[in-house]
Amino acid sequence: MLIFEHEIKNEYALQGKNARTLVEMCLKFNSHVIIESNKRKTEARNILGIIRLNAKKDDKIKVIINGRDEDVAYAILYSYFSEEI
Repeated sequence: MLIFEHEIKNEYALQGKNARTLVEMCLKFNSHVIIESNKRKTEARNILGIIRLNAKKDDKIKVIINGRDEDVAYAILYSYFSEEI
């Protein structure tokens, strides 16, 4: 299991296009990806769950990755969050 935390820099970080992009990325992994924010958590393959997290700018999120390709998933997601979210 690999975990990283990220402080959101974008006002609508996990809404709309960003949520869809995140889901599409996570569907390619064999690993399970969980996102936690504001005392809520959801599977990263669930677009409605991601939107319902209601994560906004300056919120901290935790990304938990567990599975066979967790190293690859970690590298890709860490990069995506650092650059886009």
